[in-house]
Amino acid sequence: MDGAPSLLRFRWLRLAQELRIAGEMTRSARVLIVLAAPLVTIGCVGLAWTGLPAVRQCYSIYCGPRFDSGGIDVFGRDLFTLPQTIAVGLGIAVGAYLLSRGLLPQFLRWTSVGFGVLSLTFVVGLTLPSRIVGPAPQVPCSTPGADGAIAGSCTVGPTPTDDRAPERGAIAVVGMACLAAGVLTDRRRREAEQSSLRRRRRHAASSTSLGGALGPSWTFSWTLCELEIMVP
Repeated sequence: MDGAPSLLRFRWLRLAQELRIAGEMTRSARVLIVLAAPLVTIGCVGLAWTGLPAVRQCYSIYCGPRFDSGGIDVFGRDLFTLPQTIAVGLGIAVGAYLLSRGLLPQFLRWTSVGFGVLSLTFVVGLTLPSRIVGPAPQVPCSTPGADGAIAGSCTVGPTPTDDRAPERGAIAVVGMACLAAGVLTDRRRREAEQSSLRRRRRHAASSTSLGGALGPSWTFSWTLCELEIMVP
């Protein structure tokens, strides 16, 4: 009669261990992950700045309309080439992902992925250069004064505004949608795991009752089979 209760305790301990492994992380591991996040970002930016093909410079007064620097306007205006931009983007996303993994519970995997994408879209939207920048257009002009005309400049148009505000907003919406999708995915996974855990507990309780009713000899052999199946 002791085999079935022992099996019940074993299965509950095994389920508790699985739940602990799925939802917790050691403090030292979290500290290492949080410390690794900025190092990954800085390393990717350093690799992009020093180890990948950079933007070509024009050392002449006029290089002509066919000159192509190879830069793209993503993280600023004409600052990085496409390989450099990819490296910088990966560094930002992976760094934010690691930071989130170190601070959030371990089972929030897709939430961390969504946070990495959100961080990348936030930086892209913030550094996306405007097509027209600078002060309002001005022309030389003069105004009468006590000792003659006073030379100066006159504003002849409005100050340029950010014409890429809709694009920045769309990029931010994409990042927030990715974060929301990650949170929803983790919630559904968590609910499915908890439902499976409850079913396994009910099955363990019912199996224990059945084993106690059939007798000690059958319970002993059935317990060995369960142990053989559950232990990897």
